[in-house]
Amino acid sequence: MRITDVQHQERAHRVLQRALGSNRMPHAYIFHGPPGVGKGMMALRLARLLLCDEPVSIDSPGGAGSGAAIAWRDACGRCRNCELVEAGTHPDLHLISKELHQHHPDPSVRQRKGLDLSVEVIRHFLIEPSGKRSACGGAKVFVIQEAERMTLAAQNALLKTLEEPPSGTFLILLVEQLEQLMPTILSRSQQAAFCALPREFVHEVLTGDRTLPGEAARFCAALSDGRLGVATEYAEDDLFALKRQVLNEWVGYDGRAPTELARTLEDASRELAKRQRQRNPQWSQGDAMRRGLRTILSVLAGAYRDCLLAGCGGQIEMIHADQPEVIDGLTARWSGRAADVIELIGHAERQIEQNVNPTLALESLVVRAWAQHGKAPASAG
Repeated sequence: MRITDVQHQERAHRVLQRALGSNRMPHAYIFHGPPGVGKGMMALRLARLLLCDEPVSIDSPGGAGSGAAIAWRDACGRCRNCELVEAGTHPDLHLISKELHQHHPDPSVRQRKGLDLSVEVIRHFLIEPSGKRSACGGAKVFVIQEAERMTLAAQNALLKTLEEPPSGTFLILLVEQLEQLMPTILSRSQQAAFCALPREFVHEVLTGDRTLPGEAARFCAALSDGRLGVATEYAEDDLFALKRQVLNEWVGYDGRAPTELARTLEDASRELAKRQRQRNPQWSQGDAMRRGLRTILSVLAGAYRDCLLAGCGGQIEMIHADQPEVIDGLTARWSGRAADVIELIGHAERQIEQNVNPTLALESLVVRAWAQHGKAPASAG
């Protein structure tokens, strides 16, 4: 576990190392950017460094662009604090997630669905322990996952801790959408931006870390759009085989019985949700299902994106290059209308985020998508 394990994030590295080198470490950071690009990895490695008894100087990696003026630092990796962080058992490292509502002492909080980071979770698992002495006599680090999911009440409750942090307390907020945070939260935190990773790097990691067929690795790297963590999940969930089945049924659909095609999408999403919960048992069934639905819809949107590329003769690598017959079939049916279908898929994704019934959202998508090429099926109702 080294801080340099986080690759292709030179800008974020520079922000952190400059603060470490000046011995003026901000008490709160916001790591923002796409999911699966190293925000969580960087947070854990920074936490280990902040908790370490004897931080060490290290050589800056090539390409970090830090220059000789910045002396890079990392955790020693040998002290007791480093060992506890490595084992995931350090009492002063607190990982805050919306799933913690399941462990809240109030039964009414435990009974909620946990779609957001509630004020009760923030108060009990962050604000209260931040005011206590550290268990190991050093710093206390709180990593807030999906921080943009904090409710307005939770963000307001967190403000006092950000304004007057207890001595030795550090907060790291992991965020995908900065606009979801209050301006007062943003103004009291140092921001570090994370970018998408090179597709070639993602492909290289996928083929190097696992026995993944070449076509599957290329697909996972392309669909993930530079998000290594997401690509790794696609590979672990065997999304490649599932997407081939879904796209074959979608392109072979004749415009009748929209409920059957919608059921295909829903069944594939449910299978993904099952695989994801096996890997992340703390996720609720509803949360896993929403993630599965978003993934299947992104597969479908990627196919229509490939249609656009095929129509304009683009040289960008296609996501579904392994199924040229599918792209040809979609292009023939939706000539000039692929962008409209992508918009419909985006609408379905927004409906699912708003907790609309998945079956209704998917049936509506099928009906409206087929209306785009003049073969609208009968109403599902």
